[in-house]
Amino acid sequence: MAFLDQVKQGFAKVVQIASDNQIYHDLPECSLLSNVEVLSIKLKNPERHSAVGAHLANATSQRASTMNRTHFEPIEFLIRNERNHKNTVLTADLTANQGIIVRTNAGKQIMTTTIPNNSPDSLGKIVHPHHVTLYKIKRIAGAVPSFVVMRTGSEEPFMLIEKVLVSLYPIGKALGILGSDCVYWFKRQDGTILGYVRPKLVMKNNTLVVKFSSTAKDPQVRAAILGTALLFGITEAHPHLRRQLEDSMIPSDF
Repeated sequence: MAFLDQVKQGFAKVVQIASDNQIYHDLPECSLLSNVEVLSIKLKNPERHSAVGAHLANATSQRASTMNRTHFEPIEFLIRNERNHKNTVLTADLTANQGIIVRTNAGKQIMTTTIPNNSPDSLGKIVHPHHVTLYKIKRIAGAVPSFVVMRTGSEEPFMLIEKVLVSLYPIGKALGILGSDCVYWFKRQDGTILGYVRPKLVMKNNTLVVKFSSTAKDPQVRAAILGTALLFGITEAHPHLRRQLEDSMIPSDF
C-alpha cells in the first residue's frame, strides 16, 4: 500500500510539472458559494471521532499502541447552509495520505485541502483537483495577521488571516459550551473584511461557522476561505484528526 501511495504521489508531481503549460488558475464547481452567506462545518459522526480523539490522546506516550494510524477510513464532514434549513451543500472527506477532499452533492471535486510535510511555517495548502497547488497558508509567528494566504505565482498576499482574542470564547470552552477557541477574521490587504470563522454555540460538537462578507462575492475568494476553515477544523477544533493525517502522509518536498 505504501508503494502505491508513493507511485500516486510521484504521478501527482509529474502532473503538476506538466501543467506548467496548462495552468489551472481557479477552483472548479464553486459558483454555488456566491449564493450562501453562512456555512457550518461539522463531523457527520462527532461521537465516533470524539472517542477516537480520546484514544489517540491516551496513546500519545505509548507509540507502540497507536495501532495502524497510517491508514484510516475516510472521515466525513458536512458543509451546510445555515440560512437555508441547514441543508448540506457540500461534503468533505478527510482521506489518508491526501487531505480533505471537498465535493459537490453531485460528487464533483472542488479542491483538496491538505497539510505540509516539510514546511513548519505552513498551516497547509489548497490544491486543484488536477493536483496543482493554488494556495498556501503560511504562519506569521508573533505577528498580526496570524496567517497569510499566498496564491501560487504571486508574491503579493491573496488574503490575510487575523486571530481574534474574544473573552467569551475561552470561558465558553472552559464550560464545555465551545469545543474550540478558533476565531479568525479573513481580510484583504487594505483591511476589508471578507469573512470569519468561529465555533458554533453548541455542546461539544466542535462545529465551525463560516460567515462570508458582502464584500467577498467572488466564489474563488469564498472557496479559499472555506478551504482554510477546513484546515482550522482539523487543527484547532479536531486536532486529533490532523495528527491522524500527519501520520498517514508519505514524505514529499512540500
